[in-house]
Amino acid sequence: MTSVFFNIRSISAGPYASKSRLNDLWSRTMFEFITSSHPDDCKSEVVQKRIREHAIRKGLRAKKERCASEREKGAHVINPAGQMNKVQLCTDHSLRRPPYSVSLVDPFQSLCESPDRLAALLRHPLIYRAGKPVFRITDGSNIQFQGMELLERGILADPLLFYAVSLAATLAINHDHQSAESLRYRGLLIRELHTSVLKRPLRSKVSFAVALLVLIGSEYGTEGTDRRSLEWHLRGMHAVIAANTTSKCFPNLHILQRALFWQDLISCLTADTPRLLSHMTPFNCKRLEGSLNSARSPMECGFRASGLNCASGFWTVLKDIRNLCRIVDAYSSVDNPSVSLGSEVQLLEQLDDEGYPIDNAQANIESRVVDLLHEARQSSTSYSALYQACLYAAYLCTYKLSTGVWAGQFVPEICASRILDHVAEAIPNDALATSTNLLTWLLFMSGELTERRETRSRAVALLKQAYMGQHRGFLQTGNDVTAMLETFIWCRAAMDKSVLRMEALLLNDA
Repeated sequence: MTSVFFNIRSISAGPYASKSRLNDLWSRTMFEFITSSHPDDCKSEVVQKRIREHAIRKGLRAKKERCASEREKGAHVINPAGQMNKVQLCTDHSLRRPPYSVSLVDPFQSLCESPDRLAALLRHPLIYRAGKPVFRITDGSNIQFQGMELLERGILADPLLFYAVSLAATLAINHDHQSAESLRYRGLLIRELHTSVLKRPLRSKVSFAVALLVLIGSEYGTEGTDRRSLEWHLRGMHAVIAANTTSKCFPNLHILQRALFWQDLISCLTADTPRLLSHMTPFNCKRLEGSLNSARSPMECGFRASGLNCASGFWTVLKDIRNLCRIVDAYSSVDNPSVSLGSEVQLLEQLDDEGYPIDNAQANIESRVVDLLHEARQSSTSYSALYQACLYAAYLCTYKLSTGVWAGQFVPEICASRILDHVAEAIPNDALATSTNLLTWLLFMSGELTERRETRSRAVALLKQAYMGQHRGFLQTGNDVTAMLETFIWCRAAMDKSVLRMEALLLNDA
């Protein structure tokens, strides 16, 4: 049998070759026919070398074209090494196509979405900031629902919980700033909530209530959120709980009621929404009375010395906050056996790693502080900006004393930022010459109880501005700065360590 082999060679004639020269090269070197029944029949070594070069060149060209075609299509090839959980992506790195889900979490693709992205979010270092009422994320990237162990088992199977946790996690790793991914999860969550309402109006599942609580937390935690939308969702959650007071679908209704109380409280604190629940309602928010018996004399009140115009309820709240600070100091003191603690003060050591007291008494204090703040906002002409800054600082004190299971990192940062906003508004006023100590306490509170470097730097700059550059003399001559801070609201166990950091920043002129 006779075979025909094609030998293709390239043209190399140079840029100045004549037309006749190019035609000659084209006719002699582009194609060459070699007739033979078998390559070994050709005794000429030149012919055999030419055949082998042609075969190799053709094979390389075919392989190059095949790789280019696969790159354009973005084909995905499963790793044949038996490791089904690893996917080899044979595409250009610029295409950014997600791999097929072959993980053991969802091998049959039965979930609403691939869990790979959610798993990556739960492994992010900032995921601890995603804690909301009812649920939190532990150090092991595990999602725990407060008192709802049955709900934890089916979190990924329920689209409501899947999108709710994804939304909270996305906002946490982006420092509570909206992104395209968070807006996408928010839209999907609202769609699922709307579908659930159409199927079962009000008489919904526990997952519906939890997802709605997470949505509320994401709304007051981001800037630019529509206040009317937040208020509407709060009222919707209140209606859901009211309609399911006797439903067996809500076995732990009191936990959802407490979560709604905190969401309503923080929404009023940050977005000034009307309060739906209060410490005056039957919620067992007792006042902190008789919890600490001590012969210690009453402390000097720096608020009265500053001549600040305060509402009548402020002084009662101030007394309770100081009492709470003394309780924390008493728990932290090892050489004060004369202190007697009341039975109403409880420690949540099993739920709170810090071990500070957080109970209904503290919820009562924070609720009254927010009510005073809402009143001051409505009567801005009667109360100064410094008074509102003091209310934010009072709330920040109770928050930093005990974060507890309801805590997230958003609340202390927004309080510190609002304090600085009101202080910056008040500093240009010449009538504040007698309020220097009050300004110092406010700026120390906002600067040392924040975790954000930019907030702390802003507090230091405002403090230098308030002292007209004489802050170094104040820190060197006033040897006991803490004594001045204690005339307002101060807890040595929780706040003394951060004073040194603020003093170091103030003494550093760089």
